[in-house]
Amino acid sequence: MYSGQIVLDGLTFSIVNRHEDTTFFLVHTVDNFVLSVYIVHIQIVSTLLFLFTAITRLIQF
Repeated sequence: MYSGQIVLDGLTFSIVNRHEDTTFFLVHTVDNFVLSVYIVHIQIVSTLLFLFTAITRLIQF
């Protein structure tokens, strides 16, 4: 199981992989109340993380 966090558009998502496959759950919570859950494929998550990292680095320079 993998877990982590990512911030997109000012919203913090918890990244949770509860299965031994390539399905991830992006869970957005506010005060421990789940507002939205996105089920995505690991390749999409990897692409999002790559783009987010690239954009963040561009902003820093």
